[in-house]
Formats: sequence, structure tokens, C-alpha cells
Amino acid sequence: MHINSESIRTTEFIEEDKPDRTSFSIHFFDEKHERILGAFFTKMYDSSNNINFERKKIYEKLYQKHGLKIQF
Repeated sequence: MHINSESIRTTEFIEEDKPDRTSFSIHFFDEKHERILGAFFTKMYDSSNNINFERKKIYEKLYQKHGLKIQF
């Protein structure tokens, strides 16, 4: 995969509520606020659909370090 990193203007941490779970991701946007890349956190839930707190803690640490939105 090749991404022109110079086209990235903002990055946002996204928590999207789905019917059976919450999706955790980081989206990268261009100057028109169009998503050019999405990085999704996987294995956030076990086979019984319970949240994996260790994985969620990693996401939360990144969120706390960088904030909801990063501007370049």
C-alpha cells in the first residue's frame, strides 16, 4: 500500500457504535476532509462479544496521547 503522506491533513480517533459492538479506528483525511486511509483496531472483543480491556487500553492510551483530532 502506498499513501502520499503529504496529502494527510487531519487524523481522527473514531468510536462507532454498531448494533452489537463498538468499532475503534483512526481515520486519515485530506484537505477536503475525505478519508484516504482508515486503521481499524481488531480483536477488541472475544468470542462471547465481551470487550478485551487490554486492547481497549492500548487504543485509549493513543487517544490520550494524541487527542481526538490531530492537524498536520
